[in-house]
Amino acid sequence: MKDISKQLENMPRKISSAVTTPQVFHKERHEKGVDYYKEVTYTSDGDMIFNGKIQKEKISISRATCNFSGAYPYLFDVISYVCTHAKEAIIEADNYYSVTIPYEKFLEFALDDCTGQLRYLQNELYRLDKAKQSKLIALNENTSLYALPVVLAYKAGDRPLAQKGKRGAEQLGAEVHQEIQILFLKCLFQDIKENNNRYIDFPKALFAKLKSVEKAFENKYVFKEPITGLNRLVDKKELQRLIKKYELITDISDLKPLDGAITAEIVYKLLNYFRIHDNSQSEKIRLKGIDILKHCAPQYIQTRKNRQGTSIDYYQDTDEAKAFLMLLTIAINEVCRAGILNALPETKMRNLITHIENVGSGDILIYYGNRKKKPFFIAHKRQC
Repeated sequence: MKDISKQLENMPRKISSAVTTPQVFHKERHEKGVDYYKEVTYTSDGDMIFNGKIQKEKISISRATCNFSGAYPYLFDVISYVCTHAKEAIIEADNYYSVTIPYEKFLEFALDDCTGQLRYLQNELYRLDKAKQSKLIALNENTSLYALPVVLAYKAGDRPLAQKGKRGAEQLGAEVHQEIQILFLKCLFQDIKENNNRYIDFPKALFAKLKSVEKAFENKYVFKEPITGLNRLVDKKELQRLIKKYELITDISDLKPLDGAITAEIVYKLLNYFRIHDNSQSEKIRLKGIDILKHCAPQYIQTRKNRQGTSIDYYQDTDEAKAFLMLLTIAINEVCRAGILNALPETKMRNLITHIENVGSGDILIYYGNRKKKPFFIAHKRQC
């Protein structure tokens, strides 16, 4: 593979949809009798042909079958980067595309400068390889696919982790891996490989860089300035000083540091959810808080059925939901200030989410964008 030094990747919209689809969505489809297919092939024109039997009654819908966590965000970044910059290296293989990458390039595309996450990534790759857990993927309104989104094969040496946990990771220094072959489902990546639709560009190794920003949240609390109304991150000692200075009545024991509430996984889902809804033209995009939480932090949402049998989403607790959305706003804007996402072509985007407001129905609206031109993002070099 030729040397690639570009800093952008274009995440497929179907991947963005898959990573932000909540478990309850698949359960509802299952109850309605949506067909689940386990085996597929493709015609020469790329149309899907369903083989085998409908597997609906055999599929256990759980967090494991619906959640794309662990190694998947890293893998999606690698695949998206290759699809953006090295389409010529991709080979078609029935249900999957295939690409073979030098192992050191694979790590570069997954981590970029965030080499401190190497062991974590390798352990997650080991777990992925051992579990071989198929995932539920909504193909259209009436059909879902139950398949492995990504399959890995390592050449020259054993797999990166031959044993469990840290013991396996410690052996890596003595092992040599020349190449890694990645098989990835056509139906998830075909839109980027074939059409190259551009909406929001993500930086190279996006997830690794988001995870590195988690350090900025460690033991930090959100303090809202009484005079300006602006939020900022402070440590516990500074928080105590400010509470005393402004004579505020606040019980610190009830407060949680930002890193205990916001993870890179949630921010990653939020950016992908934005991507699905961004039309690349509007200066501002307005989304409902209840929809954001349903797709990015479903623990704050409950679903009930009305008398007509229609599913209705509610906040578990409106105040808690709004408080969490405020933290999420601060976290995503901190990511912007860290330089990971910079708006093009004129100015740096200091705040991706511009404000949150309550509306009469009790919902919460999130506004993001505040830009004059298309919201393409570029990567910014930083220490990880």
